Amino acid sequence: MKTVELFGFSPSTFVRTARLVCEEKGIEYALVPLEFRADSHRDVHPFLKMPSLCHGDMSLFETLAIVIYLNEEFPGPDLEASTAVGRARMFQWISASNDYLYDGIVGNLSKSETLDPKVVDDAKSLLQPVEQALAKDPYLAGDELTLADLFLLPMLLYAETVIGNPQLLSSLPNVAGWLGRLRNRPSVLGTEG
Repeated sequence: MKTVELFGFSPSTFVRTARLVCEEKGIEYALVPLEFRADSHRDVHPFLKMPSLCHGDMSLFETLAIVIYLNEEFPGPDLEASTAVGRARMFQWISASNDYLYDGIVGNLSKSETLDPKVVDDAKSLLQPVEQALAKDPYLAGDELTLADLFLLPMLLYAETVIGNPQLLSSLPNVAGWLGRLRNRPSVLGTEG
């Protein structure tokens, strides 16, 4: 079988999401660096973002499309929720992570030259719905790890490196517990750096 090629840089939270899925499912893959914003980058992603994927003759861009393909195409644990309610919650949290949490946490932290207390407070505020969801279930979509967790996890790992765990999570015990459970998974350890 042809090797999966993921194009992007390891610090990208979205690239890490795709790598986490590969690791969770035991998929062999190569992380291929991009010549950022060059024609070769546009060849693999028309909007000059990352990641993109090449697997034989098939290529994809956009993280959600990539991880659904990886989950369905390869053997290993199913990373989609097993019930209709679970799948709806999974896609709800993927959408929330992509539409609100990324910009409000990762985007704002990336733009801030110093650690602005307002940025930290905004991140904590944005994580309140996550805190509430994790008060009911161990994972975002219920009792099982799903793609939703693998979208949010790299964002919070990034935020934690910038803000620091105690400062970010002191008022979010359910998020802190979730992060603690996930941080030592082999997939997380295998995608550091």
